[in-house]
Order: sequence, then C-alpha cells, then structure tokens
Amino acid sequence: MGTKAVTVVLVAALALVGCSNDPAEDPAPTSIATPKSALEQSSFRDCAEFREYYARALAREYLEGHWFGVPCWGCPDALPFAGAPSIAAGALDASIGGVTPAPIAVSQTNTQEAGVDEDDVVEADPDTGRFYVLRGHANNELLAVDAVPAETMAVTARRDTGEHYASGMYLDAAANRLVVVTNRYGWLFWDGPGANFVVGATQLLFYDLADPDQPVLTDRFQISGYLLGSRRIGQRLHLITSSPAGLPRSLAQDPSFFRLVYEEYRWALEHEDAGRIEILSRLIRARIAEAVREAPLFELLPVWRQGLDEVSLPAPLACASVSRPQLDQRLGLIAISSIDTDGTDLAQMASVNSAWQVYSSPQHLYMAQGSGGWWWNAAQQQQTAIYRYRLDDDGPARPAGHGVVDGWLHGSYGLSEHEGHLRTATTEARFVPDEGWQRTNHLFVLDSPATGVAPLEIVGEVRDFIRDESIFAARFLGDRGFVVTFRIVDPLFTFDLGDPAHPTLAGELEVPGVSTYLHPLGAAHLLAIGRGVSAAGFPTPQVQLQLFDVGDLAAPQLLDQALIGGEGQWAWSVAQHEPHAFTLLGDVLSVPVVIGSENFADTFTGFLAYRVAEAGGFTALGRIDHKPPDDGTGGGCPPTGDNSDAPCQTFAPVRFNPPMRSVLLVEDSGRTVLYTLSHAFLRAHAVGDELAPIQTLPLGPPE
Repeated sequence: MGTKAVTVVLVAALALVGCSNDPAEDPAPTSIATPKSALEQSSFRDCAEFREYYARALAREYLEGHWFGVPCWGCPDALPFAGAPSIAAGALDASIGGVTPAPIAVSQTNTQEAGVDEDDVVEADPDTGRFYVLRGHANNELLAVDAVPAETMAVTARRDTGEHYASGMYLDAAANRLVVVTNRYGWLFWDGPGANFVVGATQLLFYDLADPDQPVLTDRFQISGYLLGSRRIGQRLHLITSSPAGLPRSLAQDPSFFRLVYEEYRWALEHEDAGRIEILSRLIRARIAEAVREAPLFELLPVWRQGLDEVSLPAPLACASVSRPQLDQRLGLIAISSIDTDGTDLAQMASVNSAWQVYSSPQHLYMAQGSGGWWWNAAQQQQTAIYRYRLDDDGPARPAGHGVVDGWLHGSYGLSEHEGHLRTATTEARFVPDEGWQRTNHLFVLDSPATGVAPLEIVGEVRDFIRDESIFAARFLGDRGFVVTFRIVDPLFTFDLGDPAHPTLAGELEVPGVSTYLHPLGAAHLLAIGRGVSAAGFPTPQVQLQLFDVGDLAAPQLLDQALIGGEGQWAWSVAQHEPHAFTLLGDVLSVPVVIGSENFADTFTGFLAYRVAEAGGFTALGRIDHKPPDDGTGGGCPPTGDNSDAPCQTFAPVRFNPPMRSVLLVEDSGRTVLYTLSHAFLRAHAVGDELAPIQTLPLGPPE
C-alpha cells in the first residue's frame, strides 16, 4: 500500500467523517451498505471478552484508522500522541418567605415530546413563584429568585456549582427537588511524566427545595465522559454520556510505542515494504493486546462515583453491563445512567458506539449513529443506525431493538415515536456510477412494538421526495409530518402518516428563506424560525419568523412572516438552533435576538415579543433591551491596553450579555408577565397591547 493509496483512503474517510452531507471532491467509487444484522447488539459475557474486543478495535484504529497522512506532532521529540486516551484513577475532578400569589399558568421548557422533560437553564415553579437560574461560564452558579410578584422579585440564594460548566437543570416540583447537570469539556492534555490524561466529566448535583428560597445540595453523581444529553420522565432521570476509549496508560506514556506506529510503521507503508508492514502490524497488535489485557478496568471503562465526599475512588462500569454490535467499529463507549431525582436507585448500562443524537419518548430512549467515521470501509454508504432502549420507573435502560435507515439525520427532531411506530427523515449523499454524488431525501416509518427486542423494521417509506436539497428542519405531530429542505428555495413538505405502511407526500409549498425550527400552533398551524434568503438563494442577515396554515396537508399556505434586522445590520437568534429558547404561551411569543451593527447605537441584545393569531399572523408587542450600556470604552467593549479601538465594536452585545430564555406567566389577577433572562439581567414586563416595564433584576453579586 503506497503513498497514493493511503491518500485515497484518507480522502474517502474525510468524506464520511464530515458533519455536512457534502461529499469530498474525490469520492469513493462505490457506496456499500452495512447489513442490519451486523448492528445487532449483545452484552459481553465477561471482562475477558470485553478486553479482546477492545484490543482488536484499538489495533485497527492505529493500523488502518483515519490518522494516515497526518504528521505525528511531537514524534521527533518522542512525545506521546494517543488520539483518545482513557481516564485513570483520580482523574475525575472532585469539586463540585412569605406567602406568594400563585400564578394561573407558567410557560415551561419547550420540549419535543409531552411527558419527556429536557434540561434548561431556567426553571419556573408554578406552585411557589420561584425561578431557578443557571449562570454558567465564568460564574458557574445556581440562583434562586423569588419572582412573583414581579415588582418585588429578588435573588434569595446563590449556590456555587463548581468548576464544571452548569449546562441545564430539572425541576421536580412535586418532590421539591432540583437536579443540575454540569459538564467539563476539557480536551486531552499531557501534564508531564507520570501525570494522568484528563478527559471530560459529567455530573449531577441534587438539591432539596424544602425551602424554595434556599436550595440545599444533598448528593452528587459524577461519571467520566462528555455529556450527550439527558431526559427526565416522572422522577426518573436518564443521563447519556460518551467516553473516549483509547490506549491503556502503559502505552499512552510509552514513547517507543508511538515511534513504532508513527515512524517505523508509517515508513513501511510509504515505502510499500510488505514484509515489514506485516511484521510491524503483528507487533503493534501484540503490544496493544498485552497492554489491554494487563490494564486495570478503570483505564478502559467509564468510571463513576456518588456522594459529597471528595476522597472516594471512582468505580468502573461492569463489563457485563456493556453491549456491542456484531462488527468491530471505532471505540466509543456510550453510558446511560438512570437515577431518581433525589439521587437514589442508580442503574447503569453502556454500549460500544459513537452515537451522538438523542431522542426520547415516554417509553423509549433512542440513540442515532451516522455511518460517517463509524465503519472501517471507506466506501460505506451513508446510513443511520438507530438503537432503542426501554425506560422503566426503576432499573437500567434495557436494549429494545435496533434499526437502520439510509441517509443521515439532521437532528433529534428527525425522530418521533407515535402509536407503536418510529418516524424519521434523512438526507443521503449517494455515489452513482457515471453520474457522481447525488443528494436526496427520505422519510421512513419503522415498526416500533412496545415490548420485546425485535429489530425495528421499515414498514413504510417515501424515498427521494426531493433531490439536490438538504433537510434543515423536521417535525412530526401525531399522524402528520413536516420537513423543510433548502439549497436555493425553501420547500415545506407535508406528509400524511395516518397509514404507517403507506405514508404519502401530501403537499409542498415553496417559500423564500429557510426554516431551522418548526413549532406547533394549535391543530392546524405551524410557527417557523430561520433565516431570510435573497432572490439569488443566499441567506440574508435577517432572522425570519413564518406562520403556516397546514390544516389542509395537500395545500399548505404561508399566512404571514416577520423579518428581524435591517439595512447594514446582522441579526441572529439562538432559537434558530435551540428550541428551548423559543417561548410561546397562549398567543404571546418571545424570541431572543442579537443584532450587530457597525454603529453601537444600532446594535441590540434582547428579546422581541409578538402576539400570534392563527389567522392574523404576527403583531409586534415591542423590544426588551438587555444590551449593557456604552461606558465610553469603545462601543461597550472593555478598554484596550494601548487605548486603541476595541476589537469587538460591532458585536459587543453578543460577547458580554447574550439573551438566553423567556418565561411567560399569567397571575391570578389575569395579568400576563413576560420575564426575559440574559446573562446579566432578569427583566419583567407586563404584556398588553404593548410591553410595560415592571422591574429589572441584576443577576450579578452585589458589589
């Protein structure tokens, strides 16, 4: 295998690994599908079988993985380079009123499925009128806010959440419990001879809310690995983490192994020395197998610990709790930790895969894994493997079947379980001989029985419903499906899914712009947020809201639209890609928006509020500004050492006070109050024909 061959493998691998659906310029000559039987998962019998699989897959990573053609940084100085080292013992970071008028209604976290809670940075308790707010990044703190009535809202408690970034939380109001999810995304680093490799870690902080104004930390759970997602169903919380699985410590700290791989073995490949390639391959496999065989399990498996003490050592997951597919694949360990909101009844399982998309119905958790970067075959067809896990009120998640569809998902909203069936929409880039790469889109319906572990079989499909486009948004609502694709125009496709075996493309509407999130409004209307698009098909600097009438699936209609951002401005909203930031209660809609401009006076950081009538469209209620005041130091930027213009003149509001979330609350008096949250402020406005300010609460500690 010479240099030219190695280059072809690298290019093909990059075509699969890329996040987009755009193929590389030098594609593989064929597209080969992996049979579903190869994806069926089974648990390891014991740790010996786990070590054997681990060593075999790890050796393939170093012998035929995607590192070819990449220089070994630091090899001349014999510094170790271990693409994904495992965690070692000790590597985990140990740190960690009066009567209130009850509101009639409070907006809650905007979730994908009813009955399935998702973590968010603000939680509102409708019984006590308390808000709980996370301030991440440099602050890493949990705030308790007495928010009702708005005229007297005040911070009642501050709780340090430790060095980890607090990314979301769950409020179990019925049990007076709050669970904060934190994670640490420090990438791998080397801290000298004898030091540990440090990887990401995820933790849950459990708070007692017996006194809603003074949360009390009662327990902590921590596991090695990066946070993929979490869901809460009732009082059971399911945490999904991904642990990089790599070299045992004995090899990760041995420079001779890296010389063997990155210098000797690479030299043999480049010089097509078949005899030496064979000898070195055997040697590399043998060294990896020996190291894996002798390594303690905490170097190979995710490790965890629970409790408030800082001295207990983490424990590895049990080998028998880990499942794997029938084929070898690149090592990645997904752990599902299920625990009650008071920290009791912990149960865990893990799976060898590199899935990163999480979806949950009230009964099942689904993990979706695209074939890009997964299979060893560089000609692998674009497919998505879907693994299903049964969720119960106690015990661990349990494998409950798997399925495979062509193409890749755009996101978790491309999955939906309804009445025993799973629906999904995918985009596929397919290589056609003599024609090159072609992009197409599909909708699939899979049989999803409520019990058992039977494979998820495709029972209905609409293939190739549009070509040369990519899916940007999808939403399944009952027996209807909606998909938005984009390349030049923005078609909204409607699907009739009433007969799962015979789904049909019911209608299509071409409209300007591209939608990235779809939200139901009543039974017959959809709200959409995305970006405007010029006549030439290029995205404009404007955020776009749209209202669709989809009562007649065969004839969807655009009823109204609102554009945010004007001439010489650039607008953006986190709600374009974060549904939790899209807040609708009744007919009031609040959207966080950032507008940049060369003139600081024209910039905006805050929220736009609308009334949305199903027939009448959008009526602007006003803007709520969260932009910090210009302090004379360069358009809101901090001063520079040499007194030159600050570099963030245009986007100062984005950097220093991003708008985050809204809460809409209807008091028992009938008054609707809109609370808007940014990093620095919580502001309250009364909602009428326009917005009337009530109070602004600074969130930073008193100076």
